[in-house]
Amino acid sequence: MLAREQRGAAAASVVIAPPEPLALEALGRIAAGAPVALGAGVHERLVASHRQMLGLSRADRIVYGLNTGCGPLCEWPVPPEDAARFQQNLVRSHASGIGPAHDEAVVRGNPDTGRSFAVFYLREGTLIAVDAVNRAPEFMMSKQLIAERVKIDPARLGDESVAMKDMRN
Repeated sequence: MLAREQRGAAAASVVIAPPEPLALEALGRIAAGAPVALGAGVHERLVASHRQMLGLSRADRIVYGLNTGCGPLCEWPVPPEDAARFQQNLVRSHASGIGPAHDEAVVRGNPDTGRSFAVFYLREGTLIAVDAVNRAPEFMMSKQLIAERVKIDPARLGDESVAMKDMRN
């Protein structure tokens, strides 16, 4: 998804326009509170995806993460009456921090050369949020560090040679 600035009255908005990639700078602006707008054709793609998902949910098929648990619970069906709550919980389980503005962003990995990186958001040296793309250790450890309100050295946080489990030290 490429993020680019809208022209005119909404110049501060970040426009999401797949299939182009979302730039790290735009991700930082979004995290800092910039408004987001959908580019041309995005709404139609979302509607088509939603329609497909509804069709799958009505079919008598097993669909991972839609009507089954995830990970080790993939063998367990999700009853239809619990599906909406399950989907909300699934989204929440992947969110790690939200809310107040940050004063520093630290990147771990290189979003320009790979499909695996994390952006950590700190306020006064304390981790308050993370965007982790294909980085399970960063995501899982960040949930703990955010809950514990741990102060972290930004240089260590961005250094991939330092294990996430060692961020408290």
